[in-house]
Amino acid sequence: MLKKQNAPSGNRAVWGRPLLFGTLVGAVLTLLVLFGEAAVCVLTDVPVALIPLLAVFGCALGAAASGVTAGKIARKNGWLTGLLSGVCLWLLLSLVGFACVGKTEVIHALVSAAICLVCGAVGGIVGVNLRQSKFSV
Repeated sequence: MLKKQNAPSGNRAVWGRPLLFGTLVGAVLTLLVLFGEAAVCVLTDVPVALIPLLAVFGCALGAAASGVTAGKIARKNGWLTGLLSGVCLWLLLSLVGFACVGKTEVIHALVSAAICLVCGAVGGIVGVNLRQSKFSV
């Protein structure tokens, strides 16, 4: 009988790496976009009502990048991989936001969750369909 060698042990091996790297890339990009937006807000006269929209835009870009990265690593189930990566990113950003501010608005949390889920899923679909490069993670 032939034995399977190096078989993945459960779902952890299948989902762990794409979600970890996807969430990491999404968090770094979100951080960079938010720093850039903060610099623009400090240097220019941005209306106060526009600042939450800029934060959600940064979260959407990060979730899309998270989904693309996770989908490209997983190479299958792009929408699900991207969706889960978006969930992980949203949880991370929500926990950090709650730790810094101490409170959160329910409507803002729901809108940012929906945007992270949709952008992550779309990013996962794009990531699966991207051509594989020589340099992969």
